[in-house]
Amino acid sequence: MKHKTHNYTRRVNGQHYVLEAAEGDRWAMTAQGRGVKPGDYLLLQEQGRSVRYQVEQIDYYAEPPDMWVALLVKLPPA
Repeated sequence: MKHKTHNYTRRVNGQHYVLEAAEGDRWAMTAQGRGVKPGDYLLLQEQGRSVRYQVEQIDYYAEPPDMWVALLVKLPPA
């Protein structure tokens, strides 16, 4: 199964999504967007550069149905 990359680099932390440190090297992100699945990648903008995270777990809200909270792992630069 091929994992998708979802580009969130044009979105702003605290405005379009919330990214917070979780336990260890994990991050918790709450955002909106359809089709994000475990194993997929998220591209975020940090200090003027793209940073890649991998979705470890994700749970969608009942309302609105495209809102989710995910546990992410930050990947090293390519």
